[in-house]
Parts: sequence; C-alpha cells; structure tokens
Amino acid sequence: MSDTAIANPASLVERVIDISLEAGREILRYYGSDYRVRNKSNNTPVTEADIAANEIILAGLQELTPNTPFVSEESSIPHHNERSKWQYYWLIDPLDGTKSFVQGDGEFTVNIALIEFDAPVLGVVHSPVEKSIYWGVAGHGAWRKLGDKGQREKIFVATVADNRVSIIAPRTRTVGRVQQFISNLESANFSCKLAHSSSSIKFCRVAEGARDIFPNLGTTSEWDTAAAQCVVECAGGAVTDLAGNRVRYNKADPKLHNPQFLVTGASDLDWRRFLPDD
Repeated sequence: MSDTAIANPASLVERVIDISLEAGREILRYYGSDYRVRNKSNNTPVTEADIAANEIILAGLQELTPNTPFVSEESSIPHHNERSKWQYYWLIDPLDGTKSFVQGDGEFTVNIALIEFDAPVLGVVHSPVEKSIYWGVAGHGAWRKLGDKGQREKIFVATVADNRVSIIAPRTRTVGRVQQFISNLESANFSCKLAHSSSSIKFCRVAEGARDIFPNLGTTSEWDTAAAQCVVECAGGAVTDLAGNRVRYNKADPKLHNPQFLVTGASDLDWRRFLPDD
C-alpha cells in the first residue's frame, strides 16, 4: 500500500489489526515456556517475546507504509530534531506489560498507534491471552472484538450514575495516591468500586464502559498509552494530564515520558477536584 494512504487512517486499520494479531500469536509461542529475560538500562525487563513481536510489527508496517517512520519501545529513539519534522509516524509497544508476561498473569497487550503531529489518529490494542482486540480511528469511532468468534461491536464510554464510581488502577504502583483519590471521592458521597489490571487493558475497560476512570499517578512512556488513548477518545472519553490538558505525543523528552494523567469516560464530572495533594 502506498504511503499516501497514511492520510486516511481508516484505510489502514484492518491491516494493522492483522499485524497486531500476528504479533500476539508470536508472543503466545513464548508465553509459559522457557525464554530469556534481561533488564534494560532503565531497569525494566525485556524478553525474547518482546523482540520477536517488535520484528513482526516493524516488518508489517514497513510493507504497509514503507516511508513512514516509527518509534518503538524496543528500538532506538530518533532525536527530537528529526522527530519534530514528522507529520505521521507509528508509535509501538510490541509487548505492553512485560512484567505481567513474565509473572504469567496474562495482562499484557500489543499496542500500535499512528500519530499525526502530536495526537493519535489510529490505535489498535490486542490482548493475546484474552483474544480480544480494541481499535479506534479518529472520526470513525471505537470498536472491539472479544474472542475468536466474537462479533465486532462499537463501544462507548459510560457516564457516572447515582454517585457510583467504578475505578481501575495498576496493581502495585502509587497505591497510596490512588487510595487517597478514592477516599476523597467517598468523602464527597461517592460509592467506589476498585479493580486492578496491567498494561493498556485499563484504558480499554474505560473505553468499553466497564469502568468510569483510570487514574494514572505514576510514570509511563508514550508507547504505553498512545494506541489505547486513541481507543478511549474515539469511544467518547478523554485522556488528560492533571491540569486537564489532552495528553500529547512526540515530546522533546528523549525518554518520551508522559505526565501523570486521568483516563475518563464521564465528561460531566470534574475528577481533578478529588486528586490527592502532592
């Protein structure tokens, strides 16, 4: 396919879905077997599955749009002087949730996003163990397919009803601050239900209306969030920093760190007023 199609992300999404599924099948070949794990310079783990999935994704995207650049967690990051000239680029996490992969809890995903300037316009999130796939294209909505035989369904975020709030959060990071956020909601007479998960699955739970909010009060990188942010936004939700600004991409930061952020469905509630004090 010609790179001229990059300006019409809807024409690319089916092939990107196929690429993510292929990467997921490769990841499952390693899952539960013997494989090597090493720590990267930032003390995060990387496995043979990460590398193999990365190779599949890059080969597929190179065939799809051979002249479109990319940024991947498992590849070197071009300097911002180069990246700042890009109108479109692919942003990839071939195995989001490597710790979950190593621990064997199944909560890991394949994330592929297309960025236009500083915003995601196409996002695909695939959970190989769940056999689920979520995708969104700007201007075309968000969708999911659950299981091998599931039907494609359009998804929408939920709104808070009767002061009942359903929250999803990471399993271990920033537990204290998330608990303070919940306490602040409860002090305002909200009844809160908390679930935990890893990787971009948390975003998808908000996008499909199963959860109202995901407060991320820890450290993430751009490849962790871009694909899932597109799904949430296309489902009617928002991903904003703690000042209420939309999370943006292709930052000058050489490590591509995100700010802390909120993933929300309901737009009629000011979630920021319940945030814990620093």
